[in-house]
Amino acid sequence: MSECICRTLFRREFRPGGGCVRTGNMKLVALKQLRKTFEYGARFRTRNPQYDPLQAIERALDSHILQDKERDTREYQAWKKEILSRCKRNIGHRGNSSGRSFLTQKSKSYLKFLQTFLVIHYIDKAANNIAFRCINAYVADLEKELGSHVYEKLEPEGGREEGVDAKREGEKLALKIGKGHQLFLKKLRLDNGTKLGYLYAATKFHKDGSRFIAGMPNCSTTKASKVLSDVFTEILTVLEEKDDVHIQRTGIRRFFVVKGFEEVADFLKKWKFNKNNSRLLKTGDFSNAYTSIPHGDVVEKLSLVFEEVWKFMAEILGVTLDKVKVQWLGHKNVNFVRTSSNSRKTNEPFNYTLEGLIALTKWLIDNTFVVNGDACYRQRSGIPMGTNAGPGICNLYLYYYESTYIDKLVSEGLFTRAEQCHMTFRLIDDDLSIDNPGYEQFIKCYPPFLTLNDTTLPEGVNFLGMHITEGKEGKLKIQVYDKRKDFPFKVVRYPHLDSEIPTNLPYGVFTGLTHRNDRICTEREDFIKESVVLAKCLQAQGAVRHRLVSVFNSYLSKKGRNISTIRRSFKKALNNSLV
Repeated sequence: MSECICRTLFRREFRPGGGCVRTGNMKLVALKQLRKTFEYGARFRTRNPQYDPLQAIERALDSHILQDKERDTREYQAWKKEILSRCKRNIGHRGNSSGRSFLTQKSKSYLKFLQTFLVIHYIDKAANNIAFRCINAYVADLEKELGSHVYEKLEPEGGREEGVDAKREGEKLALKIGKGHQLFLKKLRLDNGTKLGYLYAATKFHKDGSRFIAGMPNCSTTKASKVLSDVFTEILTVLEEKDDVHIQRTGIRRFFVVKGFEEVADFLKKWKFNKNNSRLLKTGDFSNAYTSIPHGDVVEKLSLVFEEVWKFMAEILGVTLDKVKVQWLGHKNVNFVRTSSNSRKTNEPFNYTLEGLIALTKWLIDNTFVVNGDACYRQRSGIPMGTNAGPGICNLYLYYYESTYIDKLVSEGLFTRAEQCHMTFRLIDDDLSIDNPGYEQFIKCYPPFLTLNDTTLPEGVNFLGMHITEGKEGKLKIQVYDKRKDFPFKVVRYPHLDSEIPTNLPYGVFTGLTHRNDRICTEREDFIKESVVLAKCLQAQGAVRHRLVSVFNSYLSKKGRNISTIRRSFKKALNNSLV
């Protein structure tokens, strides 16, 4: 692509290594007014001056009122007036902000020019930011991925018809597959239309390359994937409960999956370390977990994990294995039940036996299809990244190998080596190990086709937004880590008050992230520093300083912290820092 036109249209600073355009730098947008809009970020919402939001709200309220046939509409008038009054107060604060950011005809024309030569899309790990990629390089990356061992290109039965448009043939093939999905899932009350997904790439600026994702927001498999995602979350919870019982009995941990940073930070703060020993910190991530796992192997290993859960629940419920079912009642509402009958009425909740869950899981894994251009592809290797159930599948698959390794050590009488794995934590494809001299042996438990890259740093490790180093007296020092700070451009974060959002939203974000920083940081100075950085960022985006201070003080009061010293330090640092 040495002759690509993007190399003559855009400056070298937007083309790493002198290649094609690959940047998140907004300076690429020469038109100032359009650049200003881009700098607000991908989640910025502007008001179209042709429409009045209050009128839309009033129409929606009237429609709701008319649905109530039992009450006179006059009974709703005071309620309606109060809602409109509050909405007017919330909307009215923006003044002329909507007109300032709405695209002019000149901006639209320049945007069309950019879209002719560049792909504009979200950035991996920074979804509020926009990346610019050369359209030729982007398409080449997609074609390379679709042509790899991960995907199989499908052809119509009997080959392509002569004289028939390729796009039309691709649409017919995709519709046929979608109807097959619909027919199968209808029997399970999980049908969700006939639409298939598509493959897209999100540029990585914290690493080289792109993350390829199967876009499936409302596809034929979406409902089934959502149900399985909830079920897998409950299965992981049961496995964790089972492990708690196992730890109490043996002192050995065999379940290392965590839900987020909270579990790790709380665990490490409570753990008693030997003052005389130095800490052994290791981290790694699987670079190909979503692309290299053979479908047959993942189904086999998940089946064994499901069976482990069913045996545990059968013992708790006091029934045989065939009488245990997992019941899905709605979004994130899942539990295991015992049943005396295999029959099910159409209005009952979704119940899955062990065999039924295995069958549905296998079907989902084997039926990930994407349509790009005029071609249809099936993912024949790996776990579909982009489907709701993907993270759960990955967690359960790797859990099988980890728990099997610990069980093997125990069966061989190697109890010390098993105990040394106690402070191992993993979330999907990211792994953290502390004080395990047998770590190199532990990671050999994973199948050889998975590549675990060592991401340990000379001074410590980064894991789930935490920077962990050795502290004083053998303790661990934990600070907030944000990999987006290493991006070669300014990263847009948090709500901007020029956007069409409630005025109190930034302060809610400040409270939530202050709570997060407090849970992570082991030292007060780091907590104050992160709070100041966050407050300054929100202040630059429209938040009021005195209200941020008030929210911070309120948080300290609720947590019972030493208000006087921390409050003074926070306020002083906030006043001394530059806007």
